[in-house]
Amino acid sequence: MIERTTLHGTMCCVSNIGVLITGQPGTGKSTLAFTLLNKQQQLISDDATDVYRYDSTLITRCPPAIQNKLWINGFGLIDAKKHWGTHSIKMAQRLELIIALCDDDSQQTDSETILGITIPKIYLRSNHHDSKKINHH
Repeated sequence: MIERTTLHGTMCCVSNIGVLITGQPGTGKSTLAFTLLNKQQQLISDDATDVYRYDSTLITRCPPAIQNKLWINGFGLIDAKKHWGTHSIKMAQRLELIIALCDDDSQQTDSETILGITIPKIYLRSNHHDSKKINHH
């Protein structure tokens, strides 16, 4: 039996590494994904990410209802596939790293266990509340 869960976070493929971006609402998860897409990286899912355990590997997918969608405050819902092209979307990706955006100055490295598998986790201070400007390409 395949184990499954859905996590709050934005999943991207960055230089072929599966990165789950987590954090409280308003910390800039989708804005970071927007920036990564502008740098030719790939989106798996925004806001909600389905995670499946296959043996000792976690594979992520986008819930069908939000496929290809990215929510950007001030702009609304963007269709990533239409905006950046089909190469900007990846249907599935191994989860290899968690980046947790936070509002404080804690610069700690940790890990998180998801479905019994431990994933490295890095905490980064979010400056999203300091600047609401998005650099368009």
